Amino acid sequence: MQQVRTIFQVSVFLLTAQSAVMLAMADKLAFLFLPQALTCPLALLAYFFTERWKTLRLQTFGANCFGLLAMAVAGTELIFGLSNLDPILLEENPGLKDEIWLISGTHLLIYLTWVVLFQEKKEKQYWWMFALSILLVAVGAVLTPPSESGSYVLWLVPYLFFSIWSLTLFALYESWSQHQIEERSFAFATAGFPAIQLTSGELDLSREQRAQSADPTRDDDILQPSRIAHGTVPYTSRHSWIDGRFVAATLLTGSASLVIAAMFFLLVPRKWIGQKEFTRNAPSSPNITGFNEEVLLGSFGETLESSERVLFVRMYNEEQGTEIDVNRYAFKYGYDEPLFRGAVLGTYQDGKWVVGQMGLAPGRRYRPEDLPTNSVRQEYRLKPIGTNFLFAMHPVNNCRLDEVEGLNKAARRVRRHRFSAMLSWVRPRGWQKTLQYTVYSPPPPSIKSEPQISFQEPQSRSYATPLWEQCETFPNDAGRLDELQALARQISDYDAVAQQRPTQLEMAGRLETHLRDSGEYGYSLDSSVHDPQRDPVEDFLFNRKLGHCEYFASALALMLRAVEIPSRLVNGFKGGEKNRFTGDFEVEQRHAHAWVEAYIDGRWLMLDPTPADARSESVASMALGSWAELEAAFNVTWFIYGINIGISTQERAFYGPARRALEQGWNTFHDQRSGTAAATLREFLSTPKRWLSWQGGVFTFVLLIVLAAVIWTLRRALASLKRIRSTVGHGTARPRIIIDFYERFRKLCAKHGLVREASQTEREFAHSVNHALAVTLNDTGLKPLTADLVESFYQVRYGAEAIDPLIKRDIDRRLTLLEDRLQKPSHH
Repeated sequence: MQQVRTIFQVSVFLLTAQSAVMLAMADKLAFLFLPQALTCPLALLAYFFTERWKTLRLQTFGANCFGLLAMAVAGTELIFGLSNLDPILLEENPGLKDEIWLISGTHLLIYLTWVVLFQEKKEKQYWWMFALSILLVAVGAVLTPPSESGSYVLWLVPYLFFSIWSLTLFALYESWSQHQIEERSFAFATAGFPAIQLTSGELDLSREQRAQSADPTRDDDILQPSRIAHGTVPYTSRHSWIDGRFVAATLLTGSASLVIAAMFFLLVPRKWIGQKEFTRNAPSSPNITGFNEEVLLGSFGETLESSERVLFVRMYNEEQGTEIDVNRYAFKYGYDEPLFRGAVLGTYQDGKWVVGQMGLAPGRRYRPEDLPTNSVRQEYRLKPIGTNFLFAMHPVNNCRLDEVEGLNKAARRVRRHRFSAMLSWVRPRGWQKTLQYTVYSPPPPSIKSEPQISFQEPQSRSYATPLWEQCETFPNDAGRLDELQALARQISDYDAVAQQRPTQLEMAGRLETHLRDSGEYGYSLDSSVHDPQRDPVEDFLFNRKLGHCEYFASALALMLRAVEIPSRLVNGFKGGEKNRFTGDFEVEQRHAHAWVEAYIDGRWLMLDPTPADARSESVASMALGSWAELEAAFNVTWFIYGINIGISTQERAFYGPARRALEQGWNTFHDQRSGTAAATLREFLSTPKRWLSWQGGVFTFVLLIVLAAVIWTLRRALASLKRIRSTVGHGTARPRIIIDFYERFRKLCAKHGLVREASQTEREFAHSVNHALAVTLNDTGLKPLTADLVESFYQVRYGAEAIDPLIKRDIDRRLTLLEDRLQKPSHH
């Protein structure tokens, strides 16, 4: 059992060290300035000096004194921090005062942890170590920035398993300690001494120390617990307490706890009633990459890549019926990567791009009879991301929505905006289902061509006048963009007075090349603002010179307008990957992209000023699978489904799919037109494509449940059959293992009037025999016989171990001597 105690002590000290490391990781400067950096080495010193060598052990009085000192130090830190707080800084950041309170409280917890580490340990002190560990982890969760909360959750998972492991060992150790106390108390009471209660601290002596201090002539040596009884099953000293079953049970308990907690966290409806006042000044949450109908520049903080899949694409040759590679089709139309056009934004004001008049312009609805015969069919599945726009690779000849439950014929009509060539649909309120639609495009050219926009609007149409104005307006209110305008004209060699100037195509090329290829600007997801008083685009161009695609595209669009070239910002997706299992070309939120369309020489040209290699490297980094990328992906997932989870997210991710699955299953079961259940099952099994769908997952889950139920029923039936056969063959009495040498001892005792009572254990019976026959046993030197006999009996009966033949032969010899001695009359 000493092994269990040692493993438990190591586990609880490691648990304390892990909680300190997690708290330190919550703040990047923790290892340099905060005292939790010292907790790990102090825990190592405390383990050896306090637990193993017992040379440095704080008693209760000393621990209380150090606890008061810890409170005084933490209080001094709090008073000093509050008194030296700059009023101007406090006015700009009112949350600093709360932060000082939190840091001081954190330091107090750490100081108290140090005291407990070096304190003499009893059960109470171990419970304090567990409690302080949990508090440190909780404070770390508060200090962790929202952008790194997912990484902290990854650390919480092993902490959960490790804490359950340590608590299980603690329960095992406490059970053993209590049993030791009861055994020792019983031994003293039966030996004629008053019963005493021993503390667990008095049981810290090693097995060797107890053996050296034991008196071999004491009558209670028989009760020395070389064999520990746990419940009703005694264990030998050679029995391994921590075996594979123990470890497996602990892992299973931790896994079950994790699954149950996750189910409660994700499935309990989240309906936020209001926001606490103290959260108004909380640090802003990180942005998540993805499509937005509006572009807002100048936001503080970093942007996280999201690997949430939003678009699934397949392309077919309508005439030949063959599938087309999406990347190859994009290359034919001049795209370096597949480009799925979405919203067109024309109005810019103070760092914000909106659709404006583009979305209000009239358009016509596609009609089914307009479907071309010789075309490319693009099939899309779009997850609900809260937009009325449809994404497609242009050019587009026609588009139609597929039949989906909840969409009537009128709602499935797609509108094509005349001026912007955007595709939109009337999205029902609260729509949370995957949308399926088909786009028809002309066959790709035989050789690579320039990117094409689906529809060119003549300038003569009167309704397009405000749209042209929207694309030409240079929003230089109060001279906020003077420096941008000057830079654009300098780079493009534009002169508003000179009669000769470069062509619009040449100027656009120079501006695009300057942003993309000059090396002066770098791609970064960090959108921190350097000067909040400046326009975000100018702040990007002249201060930070780092940004993502929205900054590059915004800069180019405004610089084009500064040299009198109509321009507009386009939002959509660029890139994607083919799923080798399903065959779909999948587009994720991290593939969201912004670019520019400029009207030059009577047509809209696509311009992309974002450094392609840097962006591709950033997007591809999420798919590399290293620990850093996995951590970043989990940060995004946790931010979406953990921190910001709400009833709408739960409806989209959990409630909606579950409800639709149940409805579909119920309708299939009751729909007579679908045939019998056997026919439905046969149809499913004969369609391998459906095996990897959610129906395949449901079928696998149900099949596993059925198989588990069948196996459980068979095992129960076999067990019942064995019990019936045992009852028929042996009556109702339970089978009893007969051990010959113990039966001989029992019969010998019964012959002389010593019979074991029903309430007595074998050990207690042997002790009573030892007292009854004390004179005989002492005279013949057979006093150790009863102890050795009981030990051997437990070894065979409960330990399932074979007794050594030499030991058995010796016991038989001594039983023969005892039998001979008892047959002779006593001289006393």
